[in-house]
Amino acid sequence: MKLKSIELTKFLYHTGPVVFDLGPNVTLISGPNGSGKTSLLEGIIWAIWGFLPNRPVRIEGTRAKLTCTEQFQIDRYFNGRTETVDIGKGAGGKRRVEDEIASLFGTYQAWARSLYVTGKNVSYFSSGNASTRWDHLEKVTGAIRFKELQKVSAEDLGGLNQAFQSTLSEMDKLKDRLARAKSIFEDKRRSRELIYDDFNEPKLREDLKVLEAELDRVEAQKTELQDALSEFEKEVQPLLREHRSLEETLQKTIYKLCELCGSRVPVEQKNADLKDRLLALKDEIVRAKEVKNEFLEEIHKLSESGSRLLEESADIKRTLRELARREEVLAEEEQWCLAQLKEIWTAQKLLTDLTNSSETANDRILVAKDVSKALAPSGAPRRYLRQYLDRIARYANYYLSALGSPIQIQLTADSLEKALEIRTSGIQAEKYEHASGGQQRRIDLCLLLAMAEAAAEVGTIPKDAPLILDEALDTLDAEGVESLIFLACDIASRRQVLLVSHADPSLPLGAQVHRIRLGARA
Repeated sequence: MKLKSIELTKFLYHTGPVVFDLGPNVTLISGPNGSGKTSLLEGIIWAIWGFLPNRPVRIEGTRAKLTCTEQFQIDRYFNGRTETVDIGKGAGGKRRVEDEIASLFGTYQAWARSLYVTGKNVSYFSSGNASTRWDHLEKVTGAIRFKELQKVSAEDLGGLNQAFQSTLSEMDKLKDRLARAKSIFEDKRRSRELIYDDFNEPKLREDLKVLEAELDRVEAQKTELQDALSEFEKEVQPLLREHRSLEETLQKTIYKLCELCGSRVPVEQKNADLKDRLLALKDEIVRAKEVKNEFLEEIHKLSESGSRLLEESADIKRTLRELARREEVLAEEEQWCLAQLKEIWTAQKLLTDLTNSSETANDRILVAKDVSKALAPSGAPRRYLRQYLDRIARYANYYLSALGSPIQIQLTADSLEKALEIRTSGIQAEKYEHASGGQQRRIDLCLLLAMAEAAAEVGTIPKDAPLILDEALDTLDAEGVESLIFLACDIASRRQVLLVSHADPSLPLGAQVHRIRLGARA
C-alpha cells in the first residue's frame, strides 16, 4: 500500500484545504523551519492512526484525507466534539475501520519504533544501554511474545498445579468415602446373613401347620367327647329322677289298712322292693359317674393338649411376627445397602475419572514445564533473537556500505542478562560508544533501517508500510546526502520513502524522487 496524496484542512500549519501529491517511490520534502514540513508528516500520521505523538487535534473542522493506491482512501474529520473516520468501503463501526487500517499499516507503536526516524529518535536505539537495546529489539522482532507466552505458560502451570493438587485432595476424600461406604455395606451384609441364620422360616411354618392340624384334631375329639358326655348325661337323667323319686317315696312309709282293725300298717315287702331298686339305681348311678369322670378326664387331657398346642403355635407365630418385623428392617436396610452400593459405584467412577484426570493433569504439567523451559530466555527466545541479530547486522552493514562508510558492526547479545552490545570494525574504536559523532550517526540510521527490515520480516509491521526519515539528511555532508538518497531509492523497491529535510540538495535525483518544496510562512 503506497500513499498517493494528502489533503489537509485546518490542520496545524496548513489551514487549506491544500493537497500534496506524494511520489510512489521517494518523496523529498524540503523547506526551512516553520514551512509546515512537520505538519505535513503529522497530517499523514493522524489520517492513518488518528494519533499524534506530541499533541492532540482539537480544532473544529480539522480534516485529513489520505488517498492511497489501489483505490483506497482514509478520510478523518474532527467536528469539535467527536472524531470520525471513513475508509470508503461502506458501512462499519470505527473499531472495524481502525482494525482494517492497522492490517494495512500496522499499529502506530510498531510503525514508530521501526519506520519513523526523526532527528530526536535516530540515536534512541544505539545510544541506549545494553538493557534498553534488548527491550527495543524484543519489541521490534516480536520476541516480546515469548515473554508474554512464558507469563501465560507460568500462569497455566500454576493453574494446572493448583488443579492437580485439588484433584489429589478430592481423590483422597473419595477414597475415604469409598472405604466408609464399603465398610458399612459389609457390616449390613453380615448382619443380614446372621438374621437369616437365626431363623428357619420354612421349617417354622411347617411346624405351625402341623401344630394347627393337631390342634384341630384335638378340638374335634374334645367336641366329640363333650357331645358324647352330653348324650350320656341325658341317658342318666331318668335314673337320677327315678332315684330321687324312690328316695322321696322311702321317706314316706308305705302303709296298708288292717283287715281286722282298719288301722294303717307298714307294708314291709313293698319297702324292701323299693330299697332293692334304690340300691340297684345307686350302683347304676355310681357306674354312670365313673363313666362321666372318664369322659371328663379325657376331655381334660385333650384340653391340656390343646393348650400346649396353642402355646406352641403362639410361640411359632410370635417368632414368625418377629421374623416379619426383622424382614421389614432387612428390606429397609437392603434399600439402604443398595443406596450405599450406588454411592460406592458413583464414588468408584468419580475416583476413576479423577485418576484419569490427575494423570492427564500431570501430563499437562510436564508439557507446561517443557514449554516454560523452552520459552525461558536461554531457550527459544535466544535462538529466535540470534537469527534476527544476524539479519539486522547484515542489513545495517549493507546500508553502511551504501553510505560509503568503512564501518561494519557486530551485534552481540546475552539472553540471560538481556543485554545487547554494538561492536564496530573498520575503525579504531571497538565499541559504538567510542566511535566519533559522525560515525555514530551513520550507525544509528543504518541500525534503524535494518530493524525496520527485520520487523517487516517477522510481521510486526507490514512489508510495504511507508518509511519516514525526518531530518536524517541534515546531519550528513553532501556526499552522505547523495548516498542516503540513493539508499532511499534502493529501499523504495520494497516500501515508499518520505525524506524530510531543511536543506534542498541540488542533486540530479532523477524520476524516482518526487520533490515537495515548502516556503516559510508569510
